[in-house]
Amino acid sequence: MPVSDSSVTGLQTEVLVPTMTDRPAGQDDRVVIVGGVAGGMSTATRLRRLDADVTITVLERSGHVSFANCGLPYFVGGLIEEEEDLTLQTPESLFDRFRLDVRVNQEVVAIDRKARTVRTRSTVSGEEGVVAYDRLVLSMGAAPVRSPIPGYDRVRTLRTVEDAAHLAMEVDIAPTTAVQPRVSPYCQTAGCGISHHGARLARNDPAGTAPAMVPAMRHSAPRRRRRSG
Repeated sequence: MPVSDSSVTGLQTEVLVPTMTDRPAGQDDRVVIVGGVAGGMSTATRLRRLDADVTITVLERSGHVSFANCGLPYFVGGLIEEEEDLTLQTPESLFDRFRLDVRVNQEVVAIDRKARTVRTRSTVSGEEGVVAYDRLVLSMGAAPVRSPIPGYDRVRTLRTVEDAAHLAMEVDIAPTTAVQPRVSPYCQTAGCGISHHGARLARNDPAGTAPAMVPAMRHSAPRRRRRSG
């Protein structure tokens, strides 16, 4: 049952995360999390701290489940030379520390809510499988937005380690690279990462920053860009 807290407002307020340690034996003992990195792995490790017995499986479509997002621009620019230096945790280290069953290169292609299963497909071999769950967490993140501009077919996104590796190879031969920032740290791609490749910042809003950025950041980011040249 959800936990109630009336110490602040005097009203009964339900905590959104139920206490799983009080579950009846044999119930709610399999949690499947679709998506790793910040959202999925934070959920998995927090859940493990709350419940030592629950079985936790993380399914990640890319080949990396925990990496330094803010390091991606520096890898593209060559300031970080080895791809392994971006890795924070591996499936093996996560199992050793948290007993998490982390499966990379596994894309969820279907969910059977009645049977409580997800169908997976390997992004490497194409082999399919089925994973059962009692509780399902969807933490896939968002897809990058590509502005409909001339040369749209040459637009690349920077979201995963694989994206960074591909982009690093391409900017070595590209005469000019334009960067359209969608999240603040990725402005560094033009400023610190690939400036020596002839990068320039492409804007699509007055502040040159992501529409979802809070007002304080929208005002401070342009000032920081001016100071850094």
